[in-house]
Amino acid sequence: MATWVKSIIRLAAVLLAAAPAIASLSDIHIEKLPQQDSVREAMAEASAVAQFAQSWSDKWHYQTPKDQVASQLRDSLDKLQKAIAAAPDNPELLLLTGLVAHYAYNVDVEDAYDLAVKSYQQARQLAPDDYRAEWFLGIHECEGAQVNPGMKLLMGLEDHWAWNRLPADFWGDYMFCASVANMPSHLLRAGDHLAKLHAPTSEVIDFLVDTARKRYQAPDLDATYSKEQVWESHQVESRWVFTSYMCGFAFSPLGEWRMKLMTQKGTCAVQLGTGPHPSHAGDIKPTLLILARQPKPKETLSDFLHSFAHDPAAKPIAVPRCLSGQSLSAEVTRPNAYGAAGNGYGLWLAFERPAPEFPGLLFERPAGPEAPKDGKVSYFHPNERIHRLEGTLYYLVLLDTADSVLNEAKKDYDELLSHLVVE
Repeated sequence: MATWVKSIIRLAAVLLAAAPAIASLSDIHIEKLPQQDSVREAMAEASAVAQFAQSWSDKWHYQTPKDQVASQLRDSLDKLQKAIAAAPDNPELLLLTGLVAHYAYNVDVEDAYDLAVKSYQQARQLAPDDYRAEWFLGIHECEGAQVNPGMKLLMGLEDHWAWNRLPADFWGDYMFCASVANMPSHLLRAGDHLAKLHAPTSEVIDFLVDTARKRYQAPDLDATYSKEQVWESHQVESRWVFTSYMCGFAFSPLGEWRMKLMTQKGTCAVQLGTGPHPSHAGDIKPTLLILARQPKPKETLSDFLHSFAHDPAAKPIAVPRCLSGQSLSAEVTRPNAYGAAGNGYGLWLAFERPAPEFPGLLFERPAGPEAPKDGKVSYFHPNERIHRLEGTLYYLVLLDTADSVLNEAKKDYDELLSHLVVE
């Protein structure tokens, strides 16, 4: 077994011990296997001990000795590998071998992890339209040292399969992996899929759903939060992405822009300074602003826009970039606002967005723990998150600049809009 696999993350014991319906031997199509005695014997041997090896645990709770389970799984793997040598193009045999290797890995059989990965990858190459190979490989990696790649595999299946064409066991595995990949919104959606599929309820599913819900804090509209409480950031290639789950949007500024993040009493705001752009009167630094909040009682989107664009000279214009079905925009020119640099120019875009069914789903990405470098057991405790503000939110994106650099400033504005994501 490779060194990095030996330093596997041992996830929270209660989750591993109580993992929901993991991909199992019942998902193997027996009629597609080579019909020979050794394969039938291997599957029977694995089936007899599978209940003891569904997941890894630091404590053995069964009367059957762990060494005996490991020995029986080794024997099954020996038979299956010989069968693969005789029938290398049978994807069902490879899926079976991968599952048995997964069980063997859970009882610390040397090299079983790599064998499971190899078997699933070969099965995927032979049968690319069969979702089981990616499913089995994804949950295998989620239980091992590769949580984030494993979750990405499970999520990738959603791009090719309607959710109701994937079995309930898949969504049970998906929930488990989402719990350790730090994706509570994805977990809650998977739980909703299980309910719509009329899957049997279980204490494990209830536990995972309840745990995910407890990850969220209700926002306090009278509080002034620190930026660390409201904003998360991660890097995508050369750009940083800043996300406010509380206010339901994410943006990615250019690296040279100056930025100030603000959150106060239910309002999130981002002020950005762009440029400097040279003009005949010196350098100009345009200002961009993103603001989000709940509407005030009886406040319409037009009211919201004009609470900022309240200059009598402001006039409505075509929406520069559609970010929502309900959008309004206005602009104004202020004579001599920038002195020798020219007139001032203001541009406002206002739009609204109703609450999504699963807030945060659009922004979540696999962000589980990495394998410890010291080879020791480690446990994962995800952070809590402030829940999205309730109901419909109003958003404003503003540009303030001198008209002597208007073309450059509008390019900055469009750059911001093109990298603004609102759920």
